[in-house]
Amino acid sequence: MGVLKRFQLEGTGMSVMLPSKPSKGASTLDSIAGKLSTVEYNTGTGTLLFTVSYTDLPENVLTRTEGDSVRTYYQNALDRILASTKAQVLARKEVQYGNYAGEEIVLKTGSNFGIRTRFLLINNRFIQLTANHDDDNIDNLKIEEFMSSFTPGE
Repeated sequence: MGVLKRFQLEGTGMSVMLPSKPSKGASTLDSIAGKLSTVEYNTGTGTLLFTVSYTDLPENVLTRTEGDSVRTYYQNALDRILASTKAQVLARKEVQYGNYAGEEIVLKTGSNFGIRTRFLLINNRFIQLTANHDDDNIDNLKIEEFMSSFTPGE
């Protein structure tokens, strides 16, 4: 995998460093706020895959959760990942992107595969940065470069 290059995420102002031009896709998720559309950008090799996704949330979505609504939303997103991957959480920590607080989670998904993901909520846009990797790439510097290169472009 070569040098990471900065890519703009079409029409969002957001950008991130990736190893190659990403493919773009979309999906719909049923949630407590109704159907939500998610846009995904994916690229990488067989053992190290990068994904940036975002979902524009309705204005009132965070008021429909109890307690600390941002943390609750992050937990719900993590629960969806755990349900679909049968992964185990290895580590969880807070991260900062400028004035915005996010969360990073490291997961073990199988005998030699893992996921490192970051959640960020900016102005009702839920953003997820994910690196899927095998154990040989768990400390790959490209993962940290990818994660830390994200700019929200408000």
